[in-house]
Amino acid sequence: MGTVTVVNMFKRHRLVLTTLLAGVIAVGAASPALASHDAQFGVQDDAWLMYGPGTLDQRLGTLDTLGVKVMRFTLRWDQIAAKKPLNQRNPNDANYNWGAFEETLAGLHQHGIAALVTLYGSPKWANGGHAPNYLPKAGFGNFAYAAAKEFPWVHMWTVWNEPNLGTFSRPVSSSLYVKQLLNPAWSNLHLASKANKVAGGVTSPRRTSSGISPLTFMQGMAAAHAHLDAYAQNPYPGSPR
Repeated sequence: MGTVTVVNMFKRHRLVLTTLLAGVIAVGAASPALASHDAQFGVQDDAWLMYGPGTLDQRLGTLDTLGVKVMRFTLRWDQIAAKKPLNQRNPNDANYNWGAFEETLAGLHQHGIAALVTLYGSPKWANGGHAPNYLPKAGFGNFAYAAAKEFPWVHMWTVWNEPNLGTFSRPVSSSLYVKQLLNPAWSNLHLASKANKVAGGVTSPRRTSSGISPLTFMQGMAAAHAHLDAYAQNPYPGSPR
């Protein structure tokens, strides 16, 4: 069982761990027999990586100096496809604007830094004119396919971010997450490349007033017949201590 741990560096210098558990998630006591022998550790700071001080190559050089080999990075569907592409599965459609996302992922690839790519953000044309956290009615699988074709060197993918919280998902629904996001992305990413691995969930560490607990959400995903190669969970600490 492989593990990828990504450290998120957000404003206020808060460190966040995102762990990708490939295979079966064991609930209960940990067993030494399940320990990963190929754990990878990386970082995430999309804002700094894309728009931080200096040039992109200088920022990538900083990652090289730190020895970073894995970077979690978010592809914003709502920003890349603000206008509905005529052919949503074709990454070269004129209404796709990969822009800084393309430059950043190409730079990571050139520096030998593997990308764990999160697909997130629904454009208004796909969700009835709402904010990016509203789940799309359709089209997400097509975007996943186009992204995989645009970035054929990327093989680690996660679907959405913390869909068990209203902050990132409207509505909060395990079944809608599976039917409208996870399963369409899983099938299309695998269709684009057999090397692709897709993690679902990406749930928050605990329930908030706007959402449900990660365990309840996970159980709902199982009931909705989720397709995934790994389960992603954000085990943020309760406090800096």
